[in-house]
Amino acid sequence: MTEEPNKPGFLKRNGVRVARYGADRVLNSATREVAINVARSAAGGARSAMRPARFDRDELRDGHSGRYADGGIQRFADLVEENGLGGDDLDVMARHNKRLARIYLAAGVLLVILAFWSVIVSDTMMVKLGGLSAFIAGMVTMALAIRHDFSAWQIEKRAFPGLKAYLEARFS
Repeated sequence: MTEEPNKPGFLKRNGVRVARYGADRVLNSATREVAINVARSAAGGARSAMRPARFDRDELRDGHSGRYADGGIQRFADLVEENGLGGDDLDVMARHNKRLARIYLAAGVLLVILAFWSVIVSDTMMVKLGGLSAFIAGMVTMALAIRHDFSAWQIEKRAFPGLKAYLEARFS
């Protein structure tokens, strides 16, 4: 017995028909419509949640120079009171962020050193690409270090000043 070369298999021919028969027996049409509408709305919700927010220059400018006229002192005090935090809690949070900043900085520096070493010493392209990925990981890790240092600095200042004030205070 010879098979036709383009003939679909048994499951492909009968799978949809069997599934439809089972769905018709288990679900009535109203239930099936509800299930389809729920699936469509869930897909639409997932699509809208995955869509990135539009870039706002004013928001970026405010984050750089500071969003609050008083330097964020009142906003910080409001958040501390709202969350029931005391001075000891803030000190612990500041120490934790400083510790994380040091850890991330050390890991980032080691990754960048490893990256440069692998690019200089290696003679194969794969090792050089590995060095490039180590360099990128090191830069990301150092960005995390700056983020945690910024958080510790804000807690020490007991305010939410902008990034510009942080950069001037830490690096000048």
